[in-house]
Amino acid sequence: MKSFLYIIFIISIVAKGQYNTIVKADLLVEENTEFTEIKARANNLVEVNQDLRFVFSIIKTISEDEKLNKTDEEGGFFLKPFEKKFLGEITIPKTDKTKIIILLLVYDAREKLIGKARWSQFDEESSEKVPIVLSKEEIRASAYNDALISGIVTQDTRTKFGNDFYKIFYAQYFLSEINAEEIIDVKEVLALGRNTKIEVRIDGVLLSEFFLRPKEQYLKYMSQFTIDNIVKYLQNKKNMNNQIERY
Repeated sequence: MKSFLYIIFIISIVAKGQYNTIVKADLLVEENTEFTEIKARANNLVEVNQDLRFVFSIIKTISEDEKLNKTDEEGGFFLKPFEKKFLGEITIPKTDKTKIIILLLVYDAREKLIGKARWSQFDEESSEKVPIVLSKEEIRASAYNDALISGIVTQDTRTKFGNDFYKIFYAQYFLSEINAEEIIDVKEVLALGRNTKIEVRIDGVLLSEFFLRPKEQYLKYMSQFTIDNIVKYLQNKKNMNNQIERY
């Protein structure tokens, strides 16, 4: 039994290291007294040409009830061996007290997520999440990439109702402050006839699957049901890790 648990432990370590090993996603942060500037950059770490796609997301709370506004900039790009390329940037005035999260995701030619970076404004929950502030001299040689990457939800929806579910789910997930290190995938797939269904996975494990209905209350219910399943999954995973440590 001990050897079996040891094997699981080794596999979990390998899985955690799968991002930013082939192509590294960086968020370069520069501050002065008037603004914070964040630049998105990708860095090819291997001696192979790379056809890639990026999603540079800006997530803001836009009202007192903490409704979310998510803006994505995305596109394809090419990297030569060991090449670095800037993909986008945002400037945030110091007077802006909005809660803001910046995400950079990099996908390979097979649409597999291989690089990710996150920056959060006013995030004081963990010192690991505080951004590294770089001077103009340091920004040319250094990158904000040491912070804990968490709270990422990917979207692959086909219809308006699929997109509606994603918005409801993401808002509830964001406000729940789960901030899992694992990436959560929300995907809409074809089902019987002209119907579609939603599949939600974490760590590649299917946690929720249901047919879409054009009713907001139904979507909210399924969103909360999915979040409850995520909480249970993460708790079970934590318990298993604690068992492994005891061995």
